[in-house]
Amino acid sequence: IFMKKQALAFFFYLLYLIAMIRPIMPVLEYYGNYEYIVNVLCENREVPELACQGKCHLKKQIEKYGILKLTKEGRNFLKNPVSISLIKERNYKGDYDAAIITKDADIKLAVQETVLGSLSFNGQRCTALKIVYVHKSIADQFISLLNEAVGKLQFGLPWEKGVTLTPLPEPGKPAYLNDLIEDAKKHGAKVMNEHGGTIKESFFYPAVLYPVNNKMKVYSEEQFGPIIPVIPFDDIEEPIQYVIDSTHGQQVSLFSKNKEELASLIDPLVNQVSRVNINSQCQRGPDTFPFTGRKDSAEGTLSVVDALRSFSIRSLVAAKLTDDNKEIINDIVSSHHSNFLSTKYIF
Repeated sequence: IFMKKQALAFFFYLLYLIAMIRPIMPVLEYYGNYEYIVNVLCENREVPELACQGKCHLKKQIEKYGILKLTKEGRNFLKNPVSISLIKERNYKGDYDAAIITKDADIKLAVQETVLGSLSFNGQRCTALKIVYVHKSIADQFISLLNEAVGKLQFGLPWEKGVTLTPLPEPGKPAYLNDLIEDAKKHGAKVMNEHGGTIKESFFYPAVLYPVNNKMKVYSEEQFGPIIPVIPFDDIEEPIQYVIDSTHGQQVSLFSKNKEELASLIDPLVNQVSRVNINSQCQRGPDTFPFTGRKDSAEGTLSVVDALRSFSIRSLVAAKLTDDNKEIINDIVSSHHSNFLSTKYIF
């Protein structure tokens, strides 16, 4: 009997070790077969400027093992793999925030917020507007004003006064953005603004793409850069269905002066995203607001309160609800004998 129990204990211990080792197998395989993966299995080996080095294969293996359901930031993280324990503990946020501009929108305001939302920090924010739906009846006017607004933006180096557009920090990023534009052109889109898509070393001039459709890479891939894809629509169900079908669900921006229309859009969208912005860009903050997302956009919530809770260990003092205990607790609090047991921090 003792031998059977010992064998059973060893069996479960072995299962435990396998479970612990399993998550790091893709990383071990990656480093153990680095040359083979880079030169044979890497899907991007013909595009050296992407500096993939087999990370595409590693990403697939990690997803296969179910360790991490990768978003855009998760894929970027794999460009510099670190401890597998960090992979399991980190929460990644990525998104494809959309703007929906209805026929009743204030077009000038919509243009202003679209420029801010899509090109602030070169569009390299998780909350940047990545795609813009605009009603066909106002699409031409919107594009014209958008081109004009983009043309007024000043470019240069980050420390120069008044500069909005700067060189991109990622190696290979301009080449990737250019690939998105060329793919969009093949499927019927045009670069609408002057100098749009012009590359000078690591600088990429913003490009307004129109009309974008679901056959294009930029429709489904997060560009994370200064490209503004614009999609015309007739039926409001089109952009709503896009948000529903999206694997991400962080935020959406709605532009309209029609109260009834806004109300009818808010109700379905709050079940798809975690923040609906009315006549304003998608954005992070203020810090008192919870920052989170649905679907693949986020795990957990960030805010000042939530951050303090995440990095704090809660302690409490407890007592049974008796007359004696009530008197003791009240006396300690009122006489300020304890720094911990105090009402000074209740607000």
